[in-house]
Amino acid sequence: MNRYLKIYSRLTPQELRQLRYKERYKKANPLWDDSLIILCKIFQSHLVSEMRVLDAGCGHGNLVIDQHRQKIKEAIGVDISKAATVKNVCLDKVVIADLEKLPFKDNYFDVALALWVFEHLQNPAEVFRQIYRVLKKGGVLIFVTPNKTNYLILAKKMLTVFPNLTKRFFRGIYGREEEDVFGTYYRANTEKVLTDFAQMAGFDKFKLSYNGDPSYIALNDYLFYLGVFLDKLPRFTPFYFTKPHIIGEFVK
Repeated sequence: MNRYLKIYSRLTPQELRQLRYKERYKKANPLWDDSLIILCKIFQSHLVSEMRVLDAGCGHGNLVIDQHRQKIKEAIGVDISKAATVKNVCLDKVVIADLEKLPFKDNYFDVALALWVFEHLQNPAEVFRQIYRVLKKGGVLIFVTPNKTNYLILAKKMLTVFPNLTKRFFRGIYGREEEDVFGTYYRANTEKVLTDFAQMAGFDKFKLSYNGDPSYIALNDYLFYLGVFLDKLPRFTPFYFTKPHIIGEFVK
């Protein structure tokens, strides 16, 4: 089957359901792209020969690396949890280390990828400095992270008085616990904060954008239609409320 998003690892039933809703939305809205597809396009614009890629907070896998594996000379992942990486098969090497203390020499990588990582950082300023240090001049940090001011995260905060309900909701959508292995702090999850961290770390160019995803809450057709409605709202309301993802491209 020719899928919009290729599958490289085993997905939970909930993740497969989300994938079907993404494909359904893409068919109805050809100009829309999933955040991972957007990251792939950004990555393609920075392809160089003999490139080295860092997967910061590599976890179970990385679709961007999977899609371009034959064009990457070396792909190295870093994660603080060995257990979180056991399903990862797209890398040449996995290093168990803290992102605040990357065990690599300066100016080593052409690209650093961070997929759903920044929301887990306790000290994002130091992580940005470390990633900047290990990137070559002209190297790029490409990332996607939840938008802290989006409706789902705001709702989650309001539901903290009902922790069991919140856990059931995330388990129902993703097939896993809400926080998986790591806690969430959202200390690098707004446009302003991310821009500040980029400047402090020394990045010369930084580009940020928001992206919608109706499958984000699609437990069923009714919630999918609600997600579609919310994705259309930016015509009347600020992007920061309706778009669940922030996509970034920081150049050294």
